[in-house]
Amino acid sequence: MISWFKHLLSFIKILCKYAVFLWKHHCIWDYSILLQLLKFQLKQMEPAFRSNSAVSVGSEERANEMRNAIELIEAILEDNFADDEYKAFYKKWGLENSGLLRFKMNHKDQEQMYYELRRVTILEEHRKRGAYNRLFTLLSSKIRNWWD
Repeated sequence: MISWFKHLLSFIKILCKYAVFLWKHHCIWDYSILLQLLKFQLKQMEPAFRSNSAVSVGSEERANEMRNAIELIEAILEDNFADDEYKAFYKKWGLENSGLLRFKMNHKDQEQMYYELRRVTILEEHRKRGAYNRLFTLLSSKIRNWWD
């Protein structure tokens, strides 16, 4: 009877944590909710693997892998993979304050500006895909070991 009651209290505690999470992140149509949920779960687990009470072999290594996954998720959610390059682009073309394109540009300048913007956009997409690839490669190779 006591074991059942302890299990119920433990379940209620976990349920409360997830209720708070769901209250903050209730936009179920947003792809980022999956990443937020994964980050939330990993943040719950990482300290347990780092604690002195962790008894599994390699628990510190697993905690480090979880930390790496958390950091990759945060980078993806922050989505500032080319902020410095965009700032330099906006400054170069005089767009940093208004955000509006200068309409008194000759055709050659416009082509150069669009070429540079495309280059920055491609760089950003390359970095973003790299972060996703690193995250999901890590998850596909390690996630089953984290719950053993």
